[in-house]
Amino acid sequence: MATYKAGAVSYPVAAGAALSAHSDPVLLLLLDFIGYVLKQDLDAKLAVIRASSADACPTANRFPYDPTTYWVRNDTPALYCWWESGGKIEPLTMTTSVRRRDVHLFWVYEEQVYPDGADMLAGLLADADMAIAHAFDEGCHPTYAYGTSAAGIQVVNMIADTGKLAFDYAGGTPGVAMAVPVGTMNDQAGGEQEGQVVRGFPALKGVVRVVERIGRYLPTDPGSVLTDSLMTINTNENTVADPSDVVQIMQRVLPSSDGTEDGG
Repeated sequence: MATYKAGAVSYPVAAGAALSAHSDPVLLLLLDFIGYVLKQDLDAKLAVIRASSADACPTANRFPYDPTTYWVRNDTPALYCWWESGGKIEPLTMTTSVRRRDVHLFWVYEEQVYPDGADMLAGLLADADMAIAHAFDEGCHPTYAYGTSAAGIQVVNMIADTGKLAFDYAGGTPGVAMAVPVGTMNDQAGGEQEGQVVRGFPALKGVVRVVERIGRYLPTDPGSVLTDSLMTINTNENTVADPSDVVQIMQRVLPSSDGTEDGG
């Protein structure tokens, strides 16, 4: 079977367990890493704000799909990551190529009543953006680990071989997400009785540029060569006139691999 690797994935894609999800390992890593750094940098401050969630990004509220084309009333705060655009194959060297794609992120905090909510959380989205930007600039977090990887190593190396995967945070844009996509601002606020107040969710949209190096097909030896081989070394006699007149110097059996070699 012909095999190759691209980024963090080996192809053909492994079957896995029955009814297992067909996941994108890049999205799962980004959700976990971004969620972790948001909690590390924001939780302490959020814990002392009145009527505010002290958990910037609960583990259960991280989703690998796009919520912005339709409002999904999942619990908040929540983090979404999805591939939307930018998928392009480009040559890297004479023998290898890369796929470049843009992964979009959307972090949404819990619902606020404006204008009071805007005053209390005026610095929230700027700090969230800085937490994400700094983490990607460093390429890691000293206490972050994923799966069986050690803490503090480059995050891309937690799921891919060195040089096979790269991330670049292109920055974020602040905004307010509305739970109800139709009607007037007053309708969204809850009706006439609420006057000039508006309900909404502070939100940060951003883009992570992903580069995945595409490997070539890995050569596979046919089974017929994985056997012991008879090696013979011959030489000619003194005469050049008869090249078939040879003298055998050595004959040995070269054993095949038995799987116990350490490769050293």
